[in-house]
Amino acid sequence: METMYPPLKYGLCTTINSANHLRDFSSPAYDFCANCGVTMTTEYVPTNNAEAIRKETGHWPMLMYRPTLTWSDGKGRSVTHTFDYGAGIGHVRGLKTSNLTVFDLDVLKAVYETGYNPQYPHEPAYTPELADVLYCLIMDSYVLDYSNFEDWAESLGYDTDSRSAEKTYRACIENALKLRQLIDIDAARVAFEDF
Repeated sequence: METMYPPLKYGLCTTINSANHLRDFSSPAYDFCANCGVTMTTEYVPTNNAEAIRKETGHWPMLMYRPTLTWSDGKGRSVTHTFDYGAGIGHVRGLKTSNLTVFDLDVLKAVYETGYNPQYPHEPAYTPELADVLYCLIMDSYVLDYSNFEDWAESLGYDTDSRSAEKTYRACIENALKLRQLIDIDAARVAFEDF
């Protein structure tokens, strides 16, 4: 049986932390991004109740973005799709995430509400890279390798009677079908296998 590489169980298109200083920017994934004909713009989606969410769930919510990916053949034909993308607070430069002081909580509140760290006010707190967004979408696209919801749910440890799990499954399918209009998913899976 072929090994399946499922999407992250805890959300669609979600990156938990960043290690850009350890990345090999000459990797096949970055080559793919440079040559796939896709460009990206992003919009930050503010969260006004982050601390309440943390108290309720026990963890900080994701920083949410809406990346818009556009593929163009350079001859006037193009396809554009917008996705949801979440990044963990570990991506925010200069942000402390444990043993928080009152000052740290104020910084976090500002980051969630505005997308900017007040310590570095002239640049966004985090800007998703095309490679990170494509990687998450490619992982979500493995949903297409399953014949039905039950097989997908069982493989990922979801309850097959869960409406929430089925909603995630349907969102993964929708994203995968949109992604297929933008890139060659099989080639992308190969390029991103060690990302």
